[in-house]
Amino acid sequence: MKSFSQIVLLLTAVLLPSNALAQTKQPKPTDCRVGTIEVETSNGVVSVRTDGRTLDLFERRVNADDLFRIVSERLNATADEKFKCDDEMLFAAVHLLAEARDARVLDPLVEMSKSSCANSCQSAVFGLQKLGDTRALPRLLEILRKNDACSWAAVLTVAKIGDKTAIRDLIDTIPAGGAMDTEARFKAIEEITGLSLDGIRNEWGLLYYGKLEQFHKAMHEWWNTHKHLAR
Repeated sequence: MKSFSQIVLLLTAVLLPSNALAQTKQPKPTDCRVGTIEVETSNGVVSVRTDGRTLDLFERRVNADDLFRIVSERLNATADEKFKCDDEMLFAAVHLLAEARDARVLDPLVEMSKSSCANSCQSAVFGLQKLGDTRALPRLLEILRKNDACSWAAVLTVAKIGDKTAIRDLIDTIPAGGAMDTEARFKAIEEITGLSLDGIRNEWGLLYYGKLEQFHKAMHEWWNTHKHLAR
């Protein structure tokens, strides 16, 4: 008499086609390749370390003007439509230009960040992080205030750009019930200012739940008192 486990295995073999069984046994491997693409700019060649599909989309050396032409053509083609969430060529091109610190890509990245597709917005925001241009701050702070799926990327990018004018918005967007979102803003403030928020952490903990207005006020008081010590 067959055991229960043997019966289950027999039923599985009958009900599932052989190729389905093969797929369950062999999950698709993640693309972990890493390599370097050289971007020719007016200031010389910039080596950009990148990975995955980007290595297949471009030659090992590409001209920045060609990358910018790709970006312009694709954005113009979708001007009256929503950005495609999976436009790998567009995302890869803007990120290579951002890594090469090509200022021409600022406006395209800002425009891409307005997409209703969270993937496009996040990709654009992280491109702005690589570019590191403070002129992107107004748009980043606008995203920050929305508290949507793209806001967390804006928090990280504002921290990397490191402009103290973002502190008030980081404080004001601390949410009512999100410990992880609050800690992300704490770390951003610490990275920008070089100051520790351990005193606030120890004093408040999670007690600000239900007392958000008082907490925001306490945070602003902390900043007004300590801003002269910020780097």
